[in-house]
Amino acid sequence: MRTRTHRLIRVLLLAVAASSTLRAQREGYEGAEFQKRRLAWFEDQRAYPNAEVNWDALLRVRRSVAERTGFMGVPSIASAVIGSWIPIGPSGFFGVGYWDSGAQVDAGRVDAIALHPANAGTMFIASPNGGVWGTTTGGNSWAPLTDTQCSMQMSSVTIDPVTPSTMYATTARASGAAGCAIMRSLDGGNSWASYNGNLNFNAYGGFINTLFLDPGTAGSASSTVMLFTYGGGGIYQSANSGQTWAQTLTFGYVTSIVAMPGATGVLFAGVADYATATSTRAGLYRSQDNGLSWTQMQSGSVDFTSAGRLQLAVSPARPNTVWVIAATKTSQFSSISRFDNTSGTLMALTAGGIDLSAGGRTHFGSQGTYDLDIKVDPTNANRIYIAGVRAFRSADGGTTFAAMGTEIHCDWHMIVIDPRNPLQLYAGTDGGIFSSSDGGSSWVSRNSGLAISMYYPGISQHPTDPSVVLGGLQDNGSLLSNGTTLFNSVSGGDGGYSAINYLSPSTTWSTCQWSSAGGPCIFKRTANGSGGFSYSYPGSGISRSDRAQFIPPLIMDPVTPTTLYFGTMKLYRTTDDGGTFTAISVDLSKGTGSIKTIAIAPSDALTIYVGTSDGNVQVSRDGGATFTISATGLPNRVVTRIAVDRTNPLRALLTMSGQGASHVFFTTNAGQAWTDISGALPDMPVNAGVIIEGGGNHFFIGTDVGVFETADGGLTWTISPSGLPNAVVNDLSYNPTTKQLVAATYGRGLWSFSLANPAAVLRGDVNLDGKVDAFDALLMQQALVGTQLAPGQTAMPNGDTNCNGRLETNDVLITLRAAVGLTTTGACVGTVR
Repeated sequence: MRTRTHRLIRVLLLAVAASSTLRAQREGYEGAEFQKRRLAWFEDQRAYPNAEVNWDALLRVRRSVAERTGFMGVPSIASAVIGSWIPIGPSGFFGVGYWDSGAQVDAGRVDAIALHPANAGTMFIASPNGGVWGTTTGGNSWAPLTDTQCSMQMSSVTIDPVTPSTMYATTARASGAAGCAIMRSLDGGNSWASYNGNLNFNAYGGFINTLFLDPGTAGSASSTVMLFTYGGGGIYQSANSGQTWAQTLTFGYVTSIVAMPGATGVLFAGVADYATATSTRAGLYRSQDNGLSWTQMQSGSVDFTSAGRLQLAVSPARPNTVWVIAATKTSQFSSISRFDNTSGTLMALTAGGIDLSAGGRTHFGSQGTYDLDIKVDPTNANRIYIAGVRAFRSADGGTTFAAMGTEIHCDWHMIVIDPRNPLQLYAGTDGGIFSSSDGGSSWVSRNSGLAISMYYPGISQHPTDPSVVLGGLQDNGSLLSNGTTLFNSVSGGDGGYSAINYLSPSTTWSTCQWSSAGGPCIFKRTANGSGGFSYSYPGSGISRSDRAQFIPPLIMDPVTPTTLYFGTMKLYRTTDDGGTFTAISVDLSKGTGSIKTIAIAPSDALTIYVGTSDGNVQVSRDGGATFTISATGLPNRVVTRIAVDRTNPLRALLTMSGQGASHVFFTTNAGQAWTDISGALPDMPVNAGVIIEGGGNHFFIGTDVGVFETADGGLTWTISPSGLPNAVVNDLSYNPTTKQLVAATYGRGLWSFSLANPAAVLRGDVNLDGKVDAFDALLMQQALVGTQLAPGQTAMPNGDTNCNGRLETNDVLITLRAAVGLTTTGACVGTVR
């Protein structure tokens, strides 16, 4: 079982992505403590009351659910027909922050990039919760390739340079028993199979950083040598393409392995050692036998004893050399050095010009255990690229550096140089993938179509327009949809809970991560009457010394929209639309946790339910004047969501995370007692639940392995209708007016499912004037670039003129052809559907 210390180490090395914010909302930069709290938010609720999550058991559940229901065989993108989930987006979004990409399209985090060795337009990316994606158009369009696999937490993707149809992908959290860990494709990514050989991961060893394919031995199933590393477990080596493995370095955190150009069997690895605060074992290691044995290279004047991460680079332009960039265990930039393999000496480079100040557009940053990379031009060894929060390049061998790419999203995880054209670069950042054709002088977004956003709980829907959904994302603030798959940013930070005023929908609320230093992070956006919006920053009265969730709940009263509730360990309320918040309770947790969920009964606003992170449930029937602990029938687990029946305040649905036999409960007496309605559901964390009005016992739940549905109060459960990728569902939102159910996934964006009989629409008639013409095509084009359409104009499903469930440029062309009388064979433009 891993310890809390191991968790911290894992956070430093493989923390989930950093946020992009408006400049005023990001205080300097994110460090190790921020990353620790973010990962703890995700993991603690799945572990409590235990210290750690049993990932192996959870992945076995994911596999068994998939095999029993046929879940893994459903289409990754469903067609727009009743009974299927439909992707809403975002497949790209426009940020407005100081750390975003301005007018260019951003996406979610990209950790790894692999270029096809023969086809210049073909490449693949790995997203930590969005899986592996591929493009054959140089990034102008993308397709998901692993939506149906047992895990979407991909940490790397690798192409065999000799036989490029053979590809490997590794999952960040792996389990040999569950079949996840190393995935192999023999057909260029179209299909995948687990390929773990004799490995059997336990919870500690299931954190893979890198899979390395030695280019000198590639191309043969019997001779390919792969090495991969994982949390604290050193290096494993296979001499037969992964059929069998042997551990060849028994300690250390390794995030970078390189092969020396022209030297068969010579490999180098950068090793950090977290066993102690400083360690003489940390540093540069060399193998001269394809990774069977490793020897530490003397560092001389370069000090690696405090290293928390080392990234390596090689170049054919200087084949006997290894470049090393190092960061300390506290994520500070440490050094750039150059190792000469002939003399065995390591020399520190001057590395002047790297901006280490606390903030600023050219700030290299102090989160090197999270984002760090170095690459060297294959034809000019004086041309060196390094990356952290921002990226820098050197033209003089590392003596001086200058910032590059400041116009695109911050937090760079990888730089790739195309060996066919060294001026062609690619960058994987917290905002997606970008390319440069001039050696880094300018950068272009390649994110259109990448739906890899990681949503937190707290999404909200427009009261009458189903195309408008507001929600918060990890890394990329809070986004508002507009009927297309390209969304617009409304606020920054790690976006959290949101609310839309249901009487005046032009007023929206969004939040970001809790900070005891900065206090509550709440944004109120109001139409200012001149076509724009004004912002205010409510939160007055909320004590920053309170314990609170990293993503604290904010809930709008269902009867009076100017009344809102905010949860720390106490419950706060504002009755003047955010003017002042007042605590209406004492600590409602067991004394160690904080509020995870708040629910106000729509038919009786005096009935308030609260659930906490340490397993407490409290109910008030008098508007918060008094609360009563509600524990009968409930286990001690994190309460993730409480949903109250719209017409009966005594009836409520409750979901729990963690591991154990029961996760879904129901009360008919306002929490005096709870009944377990989990039935035959698998043992899996349940993150959200909704009650569908009219049916009485019709519920949906969002879990770590998809959405489940019951129409009989839990007597029977089924996997919700097809179409969803195999992603964690963090939230569900149901609008009884539009009858739209929305699922917020942690890595594959938003998905909708209609419970209404679909209204017939004229496909192509976006402005609803009863005909299809060029004006409709113009509106569709505006919607595709993120322009909010005027009331009465509907981009979806009206603009979906090929009836494939999404709005795209092809729909514009089809509409224009129909408008001028050209043929549109195979399309549904002009038909009523």
